[in-house]
Amino acid sequence: MIYDKPHLPYDQQVRLLQDRGMVIPDHARAITELKRTGYYRLSAYWYPYRRLRPPEPASGTTGMRDDTFIDGTTFSQVIAVYTFDEKLRSTLLEGLEIFEIALRSRIAYHLGKLDPFAYLDSALLKTSEADRIRGGAHTQHEEWLVRFRERCEESRSEDYVRHFQTKYDGKLPTWVATEVMNFGMSTRLLSFVPDKIQTKIAREFGIQRPGDLLSWSRTLNGVRNHCAHHGRIWNRRLTVAPALVHANRVDERIAHLAHVDRADANKIYYSAALLACAIRNAAPHSNWPRTFRTIALKFLNEDSGSASSVMGFPDSWEHLDLWTEEKQK
Repeated sequence: MIYDKPHLPYDQQVRLLQDRGMVIPDHARAITELKRTGYYRLSAYWYPYRRLRPPEPASGTTGMRDDTFIDGTTFSQVIAVYTFDEKLRSTLLEGLEIFEIALRSRIAYHLGKLDPFAYLDSALLKTSEADRIRGGAHTQHEEWLVRFRERCEESRSEDYVRHFQTKYDGKLPTWVATEVMNFGMSTRLLSFVPDKIQTKIAREFGIQRPGDLLSWSRTLNGVRNHCAHHGRIWNRRLTVAPALVHANRVDERIAHLAHVDRADANKIYYSAALLACAIRNAAPHSNWPRTFRTIALKFLNEDSGSASSVMGFPDSWEHLDLWTEEKQK
């Protein structure tokens, strides 16, 4: 099918939404918002307010949406959801920064204790010929090193990188190298860290199994990328779902996740709870979990729709110790 929808001026976009049943009393404000944000971007936020079509008799297909809106849907309601999503992204980014730096710090300390340049030496890491990239000439660690060296080149104007290039042989010790890495590279390096060291790092985040920390870090890296690139978080189903929580091998503050429906593991609450637990353990002086609770609760209390369910918030989540404990002094 060839795309043949015409370009519409802003005033016609407003009229189209009204024709489909959206309540828009203030045309000027609607046009201002459409100019600021864009029709297509906002369409993701009004999508859940579109009517559900009846099941198709022939195929039994359900869940399809019509172009018309549920009675009472307002433009202001859509903008409120969009504004909440902006605040949610910025709040998550604050927490993800705390987690990423804490993860780098632990990798730098424990791996650097093994050897200052352990991250360069595959003999000291959990790598082998079995890790060779399919159809390629390099192992996964070698591929990672290529990207790391590219990052070093991109960071060559940094004073600390220049210092090691001019005074030493240019090789960065682990505790310096981690400052060059982005979140994804740090997570990838964690996968190469020997099991014994992985376990030490995981337990500093309140996690018994190192595989869980690795899985959750990959998920949180995905959340970070969505947030950093201004992607929608509200009502999003994450493509990289974390390993499921088992109550007997995690901090008791997230034991409730073991009872969350499996289908909710790739919704944002699950990841936010994992992030809050990691911060509680690795950065106990942070007040981030309480901040997240305040931001989320304010919107959920005002929203008359199903925001709680589409983001995976369980009943009475706001009363859990995970979100209510005071930070350490």
